[in-house]
Amino acid sequence: MTIKKIMKITGYKIIDEKEIMSCSGLIELKNCENNGFVFFLKIFPDLEKEFYSGETFRIKLNKESLLFLEKLIKDRLKYTIENATWKKEFNDQKINFLKKGNRIYNLEFGGEVYEINNFGQRNLYNRITETLISLYERLKSPKDKLGVKVIPEITIDDIALSRK
Repeated sequence: MTIKKIMKITGYKIIDEKEIMSCSGLIELKNCENNGFVFFLKIFPDLEKEFYSGETFRIKLNKESLLFLEKLIKDRLKYTIENATWKKEFNDQKINFLKKGNRIYNLEFGGEVYEINNFGQRNLYNRITETLISLYERLKSPKDKLGVKVIPEITIDDIALSRK
């Protein structure tokens, strides 16, 4: 029997002077469709390839990439607002109650304020959008001229292979 070592990326840290975002302890990050950073990496295949190599690297987006990311975020926010059924379904009293409980809140981006919610099916979509906004803000003006540092969290699994 032979043992094969498999490298899995199970999390990450993103640093710009100090830690700005982290995620750890996942089975395998590549399969996390609901992670905002994984979504971000799929937008930029070169960064995705670099991340999954397991090496620490830096992200510094050029102007075109930042504009693309900004448009994507605005499109996601526009979609959220256009498809917000809660405004029609709930009366003012219930909306005020949800606002007090921070289930409906204002999110500012690009000089505009968007009223979004964090309940139901929209919660996951909006959390990914919030992660993209956070990344955008840091990548737009990183503290370090080389960009933000990304450190993949690596787990090595031993897989037993049988011989025939």
